[in-house]
Amino acid sequence: MNHALRRAMANAKMTEAQLAEACDVDGKTVSRWIANPTRIPHARHRWAACEALGEEEATLWPTAVRSALKTGPDREVIQVFPYRSAAPSALWRSLITKAQRELTFAGYTNY
Repeated sequence: MNHALRRAMANAKMTEAQLAEACDVDGKTVSRWIANPTRIPHARHRWAACEALGEEEATLWPTAVRSALKTGPDREVIQVFPYRSAAPSALWRSLITKAQRELTFAGYTNY
């Protein structure tokens, strides 16, 4: 069972039918997402579910996010996100709390 999805639905007080409507899928499809943790919805449906539930994709379907990123010890660049807000908040929290000496927040904007 996808416990994270079930928990997010409970927190949002949303039924399977309501989530199905928000994602423009059949109610049975949402049931399958919940029942089978290895089932990964199409990206557009994941994004719609995340928006409806107020959760991050990495929380509800972590394997989908991992499979989309090229990671590993043989890579100089460990992870890349298209924009800051695409990085999971848990990652930011981890980076900040594990800092030992110094934090520098800098940005570059190309308008």
